[in-house]
Formats: sequence, structure tokens, C-alpha cells
Amino acid sequence: MTLKQIFEQKKLNNQSDEIAIPEAFTRKFPELKAEKAQKLFDRYVHTVCGALARQAPFIADDQAQVSLDALINGCGEFRYKKQRHWVWNEFKDIYPLFTVGDKGGNLKRTNTTVTISHKMMRKLLAYVSDEALVREMLADAAGSANDPEWIAVDMENLQNYIDNTEHDLTNNAAGKSSEWVAKVRRNALQAQLVHRIAANLDGQYPQYPKPSVFGRTYYHGLSIQTMSKQVRAAVLGEHFQYDLSAAIYGIKLAIISGIVAKPKERHVENRLDGLFTYTKEYLREKDAIRTRLAEQCLTETPINAAGKLRLVKQAITAIGFGAKTDAGLWYDGHTPAIAQIIMNKADRERFLNDKFVKNFIVEQDELTEAVVLYLKHVGRFETIKQAIKEGKNGKRITDAHILAYLFQHYETELMNDIVAIAQAEMPVIARIHDAFITSGKLSAATQAAIAEKLGEAHSLIRIECERVGGWQSIEVRRKNEEAQQREDGHRATIADEDTRAREWASGEGRDDFAKFR
Repeated sequence: MTLKQIFEQKKLNNQSDEIAIPEAFTRKFPELKAEKAQKLFDRYVHTVCGALARQAPFIADDQAQVSLDALINGCGEFRYKKQRHWVWNEFKDIYPLFTVGDKGGNLKRTNTTVTISHKMMRKLLAYVSDEALVREMLADAAGSANDPEWIAVDMENLQNYIDNTEHDLTNNAAGKSSEWVAKVRRNALQAQLVHRIAANLDGQYPQYPKPSVFGRTYYHGLSIQTMSKQVRAAVLGEHFQYDLSAAIYGIKLAIISGIVAKPKERHVENRLDGLFTYTKEYLREKDAIRTRLAEQCLTETPINAAGKLRLVKQAITAIGFGAKTDAGLWYDGHTPAIAQIIMNKADRERFLNDKFVKNFIVEQDELTEAVVLYLKHVGRFETIKQAIKEGKNGKRITDAHILAYLFQHYETELMNDIVAIAQAEMPVIARIHDAFITSGKLSAATQAAIAEKLGEAHSLIRIECERVGGWQSIEVRRKNEEAQQREDGHRATIADEDTRAREWASGEGRDDFAKFR
């Protein structure tokens, strides 16, 4: 097919608001039955839509990571006049559904970066049937040996959220930053995907577990763990979330306490007096420390105060998993640098040169070193290293990996214990690593029992409770906004009348009155 033909076909594609089989394909294969041609095109669209939809939690700046090899194999092949043709190759140029950026591959061990426009994603979702969407979204987990965990979706609350995001994008996007628009669009996409799948599965959303060698359980594709906090609240409806506060640091102290403890020793924490003081200070005063670092260090990062706090929290958590100034371990072996969290160089240097942060980093290194030396002394180091190596396909294993393994296994066991306590009172409807969610608030007695269990590990491991509300319908929102506008107008009228009255009393308004005599 010539470049002119490809260009003409793309022009036709752009003129339509709907996806349709390209004429260039039917002209190239005139003897192919229309039904067969449509089936091949649908396979192409469905495969691409599924790959992008599974990336919904990770799309940023309209970019996603996909495997071109997986797309080629997923689209399959067909025969025409005794010749074999790949479906992907026949459609990718005449009806591209995304633009290719940085190409990945087996040698790079990376997927390909692609850009998908918001308009095209909407067209894809409109084109693909619910049945096909469910099949493609769950294709990643098709070979999983684990049964799905089912999440009950609050369909009414989720629809309210979808309606509210559409309202905001239509009526409130003017003057908002591109980051705000991108975030709301990403959230809307996640919410729409969950709603369409749950609507076809009796209000239930399946999550396929993907256990990690490090100890945590992840899930394939879009899950309660990977969807944004806003979408999670929309999916679950009103609920209560219980989080371990700065879990990694409390658990680190619990691990080191267990190492230095003697058999049946009580008050082992007293043996750590004067040690790891910065870690303990952070656990006791994390909110004040984060706020100070955000205000004093992130002075040139152009985001609001809440955004700066999130960056500081992410950076400190990354330090806990071994991140230095250039690279570090992040949860399950991914390695973003602090530079990828605090991107402004001047702010990053201020943060890393802050006295508390510098001493805090030194202390984390000391903790890691102490744990690693202990594991080597008792003969567990090589066992853990081999377990990680088998799970990570032979990649280089660092001390940070060893600590992450130890931490996450400890965290999982601790969470299992406190979730069991919570479930004795009411069902736990979801878990997110160091957090669990219930539909109602746990009683004071249950919360006290959980606090006692955490205290057995370390006195500075604490749990925080957050009530997450539901979403009002768009009709109620409009009525409330109209009522607010009327109230604001009424207040403005009263203020104007008050101003006129003061002017009259002072004599300033009498000249205006004299004009009407």
C-alpha cells in the first residue's frame, strides 16, 4: 500500500466520529467476504482496546506502556489467496489507534511507549461491546492459576461519580491545569471500565491475585489497589479505611527489635534507647516533619501545598525501600530515583541536604546493614536471596531487595493478624497492602484489640482510620449549586444595600439622591 493511500485513509478516519473498517483494507482484499473482513478488524480493535484498558491505572499524559509483540500475536493472522497476512500489520498503518513513541523490546526488557488521545479512547470504548471488553480486560489473567477475588461494586455511587466527572470536564475544565484535566479523564476512564464490567457480572468486579515473591499480593490490571483513591471510593461507596501509619518504618523497628531480643524478653524496645532516633521521631511527628519539608524544601515546585506533601511522603517512603539520590527499590523491584519524585533539581537538593533527611537516610542504611548482617549470621541471607532470584528471573539482588522481602513478609503476616480481628466483627471488603477497608466503622473494642496486636510488634506501629463518603447524584449537585448561586446573589445584594446605606449615612450618597428631586 502506497503512502498516498495510507494518507487518504487516515484523512477519512479523522472525518468520522465512529470507528469503522477502513476502505483501504477492503480494496486491498476485494475477494475477502465482508463478514470475515469485519471480524478481522474487530479482532484488531478489541486487542488494542484491551491492552490499553488494562493499562488504565498507569496512563499518564495520555501515554501507556504496551507490548507490540503481544498485540501482533493477539491480533493473529489470516490467509488470502494462499498467502499469510498478520492482522496487526494490515491495520496498524491505515487505522492507527495510537502513536508509537519509544519502542521497547526483549533486549531492552521494556514495553513500547504509546500515546492514545482522549478522543480515540472514547471511540474505542464506544465501539467495543461489553462482552468483548470484559473478555479483553481479563485476558491478562486468563492463564492465572488463582481464582478471582470478587469486589461488590456500589453501582449507584459509581454512576454518580461518572456523571460528576463528565459534568466537571464539560463545565469546569476552563481555566484548570492540564494536569487536572488529565487526572479527571484518567479517573473517568477507570470508573467507566469498572462500571461496564461490573454491570455485566451482577454488580461484582473480579480481581485476579498475582502473588509477589517479596510477600505482597498484587492483582492483574485495574484493581482496588491500582485504581485512584477517588475511583476506589466511587466503586466501594461509603466506607472506612484503616491504614498502618508510616508502616515501613514501624515494621523496620519491629524487625530490628526482634533481632536484638532475647528469648521471652519483655520491653525489648528499651534496648534500642538512643538508637534510630530519627526513625522514631518521624513515626511520632510525621505530619509536622512532612509539612516542614514541603514548605522549606519544595519552594520551586509549581504545585499546591497538598501536592508538595504527597511528593515528600513518596520520597520518604522511597528512602525506606532503599532509594538514594539516583535510584532505589520501589515496592516490587521497580527502581525510580528520588529525581523522578522530586523533579525540580534545586528542590531535590534542598530536600536531600536537609539535616533531618540526611541523618534519616544514614539511619536507614544502618538499619539495613544491621538486618543483613544478622541474616548472614543466622544463615537466612542466601535462602532469601535465592527465593528472590527465582522470582525475579535471575536479576541482580541487592541488600535493598533483601530488606524489602523481609519487610513485606512481615507486613503481610501482621496485616493478616489484624484483619482477622476486624473480621470477627464485620467483613473486610478490600485490602491494600498496609490497609484494609470495611463498610462500617469498627467498634472501640475492636480497634483497641488491633492496637494491642500492633503494639506487640512495636509501640510505634499505629493504625489510622479514615471515613470515606459517597458521591451525590448529578441532579442533587445541580440543585445544590443553583441554591448556592442564589444564596451568593442574595448575599451580594445585601452587601450592596449595606454599602449604599453607609454611604447615605455619611452623606456620600445624597448628591445622587438630589438628581431625582
